[in-house]
Order: sequence, then C-alpha cells, then structure tokens
Amino acid sequence: MEAGEERGGRPWATVAGAVLLLIAGILVAVVLRDSEETSAAPEECVEAWNEDRLAVSLGRHQYSDHGYNRVEITRLDPVSLATGEGDCTVIFPARLLDPEPIAAALVLRNDRWIPVAELRGVTLPDLGELQAEALDATNGTLVREGVIEADES
Repeated sequence: MEAGEERGGRPWATVAGAVLLLIAGILVAVVLRDSEETSAAPEECVEAWNEDRLAVSLGRHQYSDHGYNRVEITRLDPVSLATGEGDCTVIFPARLLDPEPIAAALVLRNDRWIPVAELRGVTLPDLGELQAEALDATNGTLVREGVIEADES
C-alpha cells in the first residue's frame, strides 16, 4: 500500500465479528438460564393433587380454558405468602394476574384445595406477584388430563 492510499475496508469482518458476539451472548444466556436451580416439587404435594378428583378436574379446566401447562408446586406460608414452607400449593405462572383470581393458585388446607385468593388478607397484587414469580420457578407440568407431573431433578 502506498502512502496516501486509503485502506480498503472489510465490512464482512465487522459483520462477522458482530454475529460472533451475538452468538456468544445467546450461549451465555442459555447456559445461565439452564444453571438456575428451581426447587424440586414436594412429592407429597404432587400426590395430594393427583389423588383429588376435584383438583384434577380443576386442572383440566386450567389446562383447556386458561391455557396453563406449567406449574410451580411448592409450599406456601398462608400468612406471609412466602413459598418454601407451609401448606402444599400449586401456582399457575403468568405475567399478569389471571382474569379469574381464584384460578391463580390453590393451596391444600384441611385436605381441600382452595384458591389462595380466598385466604384472609390476600390481595389481587399479591396473587399477581405469586403468578409472576412462578414464571421463573416452575417445577412441574400440568397435563391435559388435569394431573401434575414433577420435573425430573
């Protein structure tokens, strides 16, 4: 190259570099997402749901009419609404609160699955938050027949 000559650009190299960075970013996101651990579904809660005819019937409704196919199976403290300990609970994940708030989550109280919405002091924003948080904590599948299956650990 002689002095004063402009260097020929290589636009393909810039594009290739950008594509490689994009691919690397996607790979990192996938690895991080897959490395997030969700809590294993309490086996006794899965069994309690699947052995209850009314719960399974409601599961069919949730699947076909509300479009749910993933669930968070956990335990819920009925006072603080903190998940992790307390009564068996099945939360149906959604970005926004279900139009039927009683369909957002169910808790097993006195051998009966009741809507979390019916617990004393639970507000609509509480339910919406439960459903939104469940998006990142799903650990089970709701199948067409209304039963739930825990994810493999």
